[in-house]
Amino acid sequence: MPSWDRHSCLSALQTTTANSIPPNHQHPQCYTLARRSVMNQRLRRSTITLLVCLAGGLPLPLSSQTSVTSITQSWASHWNDKQLEATLALYAPDAVFLTAEGDRVTGQSAIRALFKKGLDSADPAITFHRMNSSASGDLAYDSGEYDETLTFTGNAPAIVTTDARNATPVKGTKMAFHGNYLIVFHRQPDGRWLIAQHMWTGAPVAGKP
Repeated sequence: MPSWDRHSCLSALQTTTANSIPPNHQHPQCYTLARRSVMNQRLRRSTITLLVCLAGGLPLPLSSQTSVTSITQSWASHWNDKQLEATLALYAPDAVFLTAEGDRVTGQSAIRALFKKGLDSADPAITFHRMNSSASGDLAYDSGEYDETLTFTGNAPAIVTTDARNATPVKGTKMAFHGNYLIVFHRQPDGRWLIAQHMWTGAPVAGKP
């Protein structure tokens, strides 16, 4: 068995990695120090990575970021297909929707009523352009820009219009919008990510129908 020399063992550990313990330092006491050194190195790296992610707002973990951005795209798909209940299923029961006009709509029932008016009045075609997203713990967000074209059905007054009289637009009339969105997600006890806060800004695009 190699002789035990603490000083030479510690010197060798300066370059020790998880898979390289010097053969001439495999005395049991030296080996124990080596394993502790490797474990401490791993712990330090993991801790530093975690702190950087939390402090800098980096995606943590990647699977969470992917989940919330896919929810945003699912929202667009359900909305464009006029699937009201599928769209609402993406929201938490106490979710809040902040309209571009500055109204605060709280709870699924109130959001359902608002969305139903919108889908009754027009056929939407919306596209989201993600710019930032991040997750930390049980909270996450997705934000970016959107473009939407509404083709009015002529069946109900539009909830978004430039007509001060709030008249029902003629069937087939189109209106294009551009704006920004921010969606905040909260992970539920069962692991699902649901929308907790949803807001956007927007205005008709000049020169577009």
